[in-house]
Amino acid sequence: MKLKWKAKIVLCGMLVVFAGLSLVTVLCDLGVMSVSAVEEPSYVLRERDGFVSVFYPPEDREPAMITDIRVADLPAGDRWELAQGIGAADYDEMIALLEGLSS
Repeated sequence: MKLKWKAKIVLCGMLVVFAGLSLVTVLCDLGVMSVSAVEEPSYVLRERDGFVSVFYPPEDREPAMITDIRVADLPAGDRWELAQGIGAADYDEMIALLEGLSS
């Protein structure tokens, strides 16, 4: 049974989507990629006036909270991530991220 070229294109597209979703799942399971990187974040951690700040909702220009965690005291990788914005899917994940940065 031969498949027409349109069916082949649709099948290839479905395989690409499946492969992409599988890759994201594996990266999340390995801890390489957090689930919040896939989901729309509810909170975003960024630098404000030299301190780690929480933005809620993420698109706000003013932080909902400014922590006492000095950005200058963080490792270079954490400073880079803060410059990009670290997303958290929910309150518990946001608190866990802050605890990780403060230790």
